[in-house]
Amino acid sequence: MRGPGPGVLAALLVAVLAAHVIVVPSTKVEESFTLQAVHDIWTLGVGPEALSQYDHVTFPGAVPRSFVGPLVLAIVTWPAAALSYVTGDSVLAQTGLRIGLAACTAGALVMWAYAVFPVQRTPRWLLVLLSACQFHLPFWAGRTTPNGVALPLVLIALALVVRGRRMYVGLALLAATATVLRLELLGLAIPCYLAAWLGVGRPLVHLVPLGLAACAVGVALSTCVDSYFWQRPWLWPEGDAVLFNVVEGHSAEWGVAPWHMYLTQALPRLLAAALPMAALGAASFRDRSTALLVWMAGVHVALLSVLPHKEWRFILYTIPLWNALAARGLHRCLAYRGGTLVVAGVLAISVAQCVLSLAASALNYPGGAALALLHERARGTVHVHIDTLSATTGVSLLQSTHLARPHTSWVPSQAPDWVYNKTESPTLDLCPFTHMLTERACPPAFRDMAAPVQALARIQLLRPADYLRALRTAGQRTWLPVRLVTADAIHGIGGRPARLRRKRMLHEFALVRLNGQDPVLDRVFDKEAMHGDCARLPKAVDSVDRLFLAA
Repeated sequence: MRGPGPGVLAALLVAVLAAHVIVVPSTKVEESFTLQAVHDIWTLGVGPEALSQYDHVTFPGAVPRSFVGPLVLAIVTWPAAALSYVTGDSVLAQTGLRIGLAACTAGALVMWAYAVFPVQRTPRWLLVLLSACQFHLPFWAGRTTPNGVALPLVLIALALVVRGRRMYVGLALLAATATVLRLELLGLAIPCYLAAWLGVGRPLVHLVPLGLAACAVGVALSTCVDSYFWQRPWLWPEGDAVLFNVVEGHSAEWGVAPWHMYLTQALPRLLAAALPMAALGAASFRDRSTALLVWMAGVHVALLSVLPHKEWRFILYTIPLWNALAARGLHRCLAYRGGTLVVAGVLAISVAQCVLSLAASALNYPGGAALALLHERARGTVHVHIDTLSATTGVSLLQSTHLARPHTSWVPSQAPDWVYNKTESPTLDLCPFTHMLTERACPPAFRDMAAPVQALARIQLLRPADYLRALRTAGQRTWLPVRLVTADAIHGIGGRPARLRRKRMLHEFALVRLNGQDPVLDRVFDKEAMHGDCARLPKAVDSVDRLFLAA
């Protein structure tokens, strides 16, 4: 019986990965650089006169990141910007951008499946099905972290290496991707080059120049592109990142984990029920391809375990390798009685973990939910202040539907134009703002426009009696023995009452009159006047307030 073709497998993966994007459309701070950079490329263009308006100039971050990934992503997913331009909704540009990235990863995953199992249809299908049922790989495949942007290229490179016919191309692509996007990929490139030398017998005199040339091309490409976008001569972002995080040790400020963290915490969480199947699949070292998978994934994890700061995203690239081993293990189970039940159980556990994790993740973006609520309820011209929590949990430029954009922008802007302000200052003057998103209660001058936005606080395991009672409750839809406990996250979604807005306009009117301008003739109520400091107003303005308040 003939199995499903590559088109069917790719369609399945694209559908699953797109569902993850649609269920959780907002993004977090880890994804912000690439997302904001793509927005700026679509909106402002790449001319020298536009660079000063880019988001990374205002919020540069601790270390620079490469613009090569965002530039390629902006070109590949340009239809998403065109769709948003036609519909007039910039949020569709963000959703389409992420679905486009997910589709690239899905195609690379299918290519990887055919490279590992070129003839065996059943394990190939099991590999794709297992990847679709898990949570972390589908969820992060559509997210614009540097790791997520690099993932499709890594999968293509690994597929070429494993297939063997174009091994040199795969090795060169892997080395170049490491130097441009994520230097931690050298931990994956090193075992691949060693396997090509010791395992396949490729001559070292070919491999060493190939690796050095690929790295040199990657560094040269990154330096040319990023020196232009960052306006800094001879800038290699990944080199700066290694110097800052590894050599100077600043990565320890984000936490230090024990050497075994990847083995005892990260991999069990990433693979879940597939972990024992991966161990079963790795048990047959007589197969050269199996040994190669274990070697590449194991050495990468071992090398990164030496670094004190650890994040599971650093070993994201090894999930397809472990899944390939798990597919071998599941295929071996099918040869025994009851093997079908084992396969069904592994997939069912993976789906249950995915549903729970996806539901919990949807509650981790209160900033995006609060901004959508503000867009729904606020009217007129708005100057909103966005605090740090809101800015890092869902607020992005593409989700700012009323952001003023030039007429040449491919990303639309809805009228009227709003001002989105993310100023961080303990002595912030609230006078210019008409609305605000804050994790604290709204100041007295603002009124709450909605109930506080909830975010995930913890996952509570239900006792059997409570679980059965919940299932019997009328209208209860839960089928997992857990409860997602939420807490108030964005407390203040506030707006000034109309009276206070008119008072602010009177302040501005008096200010421009005192400056010798006629607001009726000159229409000086521009952004600079709207953002003026109320402390500059003389006492004469108070009489205007009293006149208004007495009316």
